[in-house]
Amino acid sequence: AGFDALSEMLADDESRRVLEWYIRYRIAYGFLGERAACLAAPPVDQEIYSGLLRQLKATARDGIYKVDSFRIRTLIPVAIVDAWFIDQYRIAGIVEPGEGNVVIDAGAFNGETALWFSGQVGASGKVFAFEPFPENFAILAENLKSNNTENILPAAVGLGAANSRVSMMGIAAGAVVVDDADGDIELVKLDTYVATNAIDRVDFIKMDIEGSELAALKGAAGVIRKWRPALAISAYHRKDDLIELPRFIHSLVAEYRFYLRHSSPHMNETVLFATCG
Repeated sequence: AGFDALSEMLADDESRRVLEWYIRYRIAYGFLGERAACLAAPPVDQEIYSGLLRQLKATARDGIYKVDSFRIRTLIPVAIVDAWFIDQYRIAGIVEPGEGNVVIDAGAFNGETALWFSGQVGASGKVFAFEPFPENFAILAENLKSNNTENILPAAVGLGAANSRVSMMGIAAGAVVVDDADGDIELVKLDTYVATNAIDRVDFIKMDIEGSELAALKGAAGVIRKWRPALAISAYHRKDDLIELPRFIHSLVAEYRFYLRHSSPHMNETVLFATCG
């Protein structure tokens, strides 16, 4: 019933095709593992994706990859492929960051997406890049310095449903939040961060935060109601993400239209888009 309701909420046929694939693949994966792709081919072809990754790796010098005018150090090169080559956080002409936009990049990792957003919004825009994991943030800061990106404002905190402290488990892009009042990681509500830093509007919110997306959306409820930003929210970390995320967003602003896209040849990287534009 939940997937049926989501299908009715989706605004185009491509989104419904992605949803149908997602359901078939998840069921097949339970029996076949990675061989599920033989029964339910992902929207992105493995051979094409591998070619894009080889193209990127050919630019590498000392662990730094060249993309357009940017040079990016990353622990995971596919993060660049997804953002820059597959348009992971844009549906052209429907949901996309634009010149002069104010963007929230939650889960900025090593800065791959923040740098992509930087190019999209231009000198008149701003990108607030949130990355709470210290090792990731150090590389993010290095990339911002080496690329002289003045329109990116980094924050070494994560977004959550409340202002709190937590611990994180895991490494690199897979680090997840664990409740811990004595933890060394700070979480903030986006509503609080925006008010504290006198941010006068938010146009676009991207989240890829390892299953904490719903919590972070709850902490951004005021921002979403006030400015109705375009949304690009990772929706594959938890089994009920595709049900709960659009349901919550719709409860905040009923006028949102929803779209679904997938940007890898594997199970990961399904993104829920929403726009009132």
